[in-house]
Amino acid sequence: MEYFKNLTTRKQFDIDYDRRILYTYDLGMIPANFTTSKGVDQIGESVLHTDLGPRPLEFVCYLKADSQTEMDLLERSVRSFFNPLQKFQYVDTIKDRVISFRIKNTPDIKDNHADDTSLLLEFDLAATAYEPCYRAIDSKSIQLAQWIKKFKFPTAFKAITFATREQSLIKNIYNPGDLPCGMLITFQAHAAIKNPGILNANTREYFQFDHLDMQSGDVVTVDTENQSADLLRGGVHTDISNCVDPDCDYLQLHAGDNVLRYYSDTNTDNLDCGITYDPIYL
Repeated sequence: MEYFKNLTTRKQFDIDYDRRILYTYDLGMIPANFTTSKGVDQIGESVLHTDLGPRPLEFVCYLKADSQTEMDLLERSVRSFFNPLQKFQYVDTIKDRVISFRIKNTPDIKDNHADDTSLLLEFDLAATAYEPCYRAIDSKSIQLAQWIKKFKFPTAFKAITFATREQSLIKNIYNPGDLPCGMLITFQAHAAIKNPGILNANTREYFQFDHLDMQSGDVVTVDTENQSADLLRGGVHTDISNCVDPDCDYLQLHAGDNVLRYYSDTNTDNLDCGITYDPIYL
């Protein structure tokens, strides 16, 4: 299934290939931008930095109508939905890809076409993806440690195990994307915890708090993409970015394997840790 989503109004424009047809689309190429320097008598140039620029997108769509009145309503709905002041997504559920974009102008609506049974409305969209990479539709979540429930009925009059600790201080997290991506790290305390952190055993990069005391029931969420940290305690959210070790890294998941280890200064056995991330594709 394919569809456009208006991120401002939250409305959706479905492509059903019956009455709403995405005839052609060009998802363009991502340009690479190079910053270079050149010394005296140097042959060629030295590349100092490389980044990726915006991605051009083009879509050609057809809508079917049974009457001119319906055709007029469709044209009005297309102009209303694809508003250049708003932000959009193109979603392909088969390929598990989504990309955000802005349209350059109002839809280019062509002359109506007619076949033997219906009228066709053609409209073209010229757009730019300023965040040029695709992402997966759904985030991936992995628990490094958690409590697994064991309590169930019926039971004999023996010792009852209510839960067991599923713990793995070190776990490999695979990023199937083409580029590094940020992640959402969640620490949940079941006792007093001091300075939780997480280490990439391959690169030795780490993220850690240097003066954070967690209480039982506290939940700390770290967004490494936006470089923010939040503490949820007693239903109240508090920004704790000032508690982050100034020498640490807001970790990124590199493409491929990432061997991560979580830890804390005290009571690591009473700390749950989870990772959520969105792979990025070229």
